[in-house]
Amino acid sequence: MIGTVKEKDINLKIGLKTAQVLKEQGYNVFLTQDDKDRYIALDMRTTQTNKQPNIDLFVSIHTNADGSNKTSGIETFCVQPSLFKQELKIMNSEEHKAYILGMRSLHNKSKKLADLVQHNVLASARQHNKQVRDRKVKYKPAQVLMGLEVPAVLVELGFLSHPQERKLLQSDSYQQSLAQGIYKGIERFLQ
Repeated sequence: MIGTVKEKDINLKIGLKTAQVLKEQGYNVFLTQDDKDRYIALDMRTTQTNKQPNIDLFVSIHTNADGSNKTSGIETFCVQPSLFKQELKIMNSEEHKAYILGMRSLHNKSKKLADLVQHNVLASARQHNKQVRDRKVKYKPAQVLMGLEVPAVLVELGFLSHPQERKLLQSDSYQQSLAQGIYKGIERFLQ
């Protein structure tokens, strides 16, 4: 929380707007979080998603914060096999080979989804803030992305600790633009 602005409130509003846009375009949407007053552990979100039939992808929506009020920008995270070097070391050669073959395709798809979401969210954000910083696609073993059986990304839509981004992130029109950007990234991924 920065001042009276709560990350969970901003995230939920953008998530609900994204879901609405997707539904209006005919997509089925499953939300792991649809109520700001009900906390669901990250590993439970993964479990819930994996139990859903016909899930094509997973997008986790967040806003960022930093100790500095100067750090700003949008970034998207996904996982890749090199993040699991320690785990791969303890596998026997058969397990290692099976893991690499099975996960390489999933991780490549996650990277493609991350690239498309990042590109389209930036394009949408720049309609409101021409100077929005591209913090790029990055690899991170985020708990919410671990164990998912579908392409998955975590998008950080700006810094609540940055005064200009905090103000934008509270704006309904900016939230709608970010939701449109996420939707366009998803749509291009699924085409």
